Amino acid sequence: MKRKLRRQGFVFPGRVYGNLLTGKMSREYVLALLDGVPRGFSELYFHPSVSRSQKDGQRSRELAILMDPGVRSKIERLGIILSTYFDLEGD
Repeated sequence: MKRKLRRQGFVFPGRVYGNLLTGKMSREYVLALLDGVPRGFSELYFHPSVSRSQKDGQRSRELAILMDPGVRSKIERLGIILSTYFDLEGD
């Protein structure tokens, strides 16, 4: 299936993390996850938001995780390069 999608011009990361934890991502999970992310393109599945409504509480927490200085520091220490889907086009 992946080969067929690539032939059609679709781009996607090799691994996706957090998809099964939608609404339950935590800082601790992300920090532990970063230690095992393999080389290559991987996606951390988040839906961050700046909304302050109670309904969007998890999305606000996910934004806080992404902006957390400890998370950012660990990303830098591990040499992980943050990118977008545009960066996948050359993969």
